[in-house]
Amino acid sequence: MIAQYRILGSGEETALSFPGVLSPTEAQEPLGARFPVPFGIQTYDSFNLVSGALRVANQATDKRIALEAKQLLLAFLEVIQSLEVEVSNLPPLHAFKVDDSSLLIEWIFPDFRLGFSIEAEPQNSGWYLVATGNLGNIEASGAIIVQDRKKLLTWLVRFVVENS
Repeated sequence: MIAQYRILGSGEETALSFPGVLSPTEAQEPLGARFPVPFGIQTYDSFNLVSGALRVANQATDKRIALEAKQLLLAFLEVIQSLEVEVSNLPPLHAFKVDDSSLLIEWIFPDFRLGFSIEAEPQNSGWYLVATGNLGNIEASGAIIVQDRKKLLTWLVRFVVENS
């Protein structure tokens, strides 16, 4: 079966498909029937890799932060699909509202964590990767540059696949 989602907005529609396992009942449900879907993102999925983070992003009081977070998560899903990553054993991404109104998105593993700090001004948004001694005490970080976002996400997802 195929898990699908669509993001709608600004007169554009993007539809992506993801390998997944759907029950016959789920496959026949209308888009968005399984849970409330924020910001026009409609999904049939069994893995919910980003759904919790999307819900938190949708609740951000600053709509610029909400939009940037959702665009990052969409790009993340596109990278997952393009690399044909098996997601069934991966933990979900988590998002947290920070006191300064920014949004923190984290992907937490036993030996490392990836994070994205989403700020109101996109040029101030950043990413980080921190790993324990098992992986060599890695500490890496940088800016999230919109033009290079998919390159960055591809590198980070490949790191996850190799080390999880």
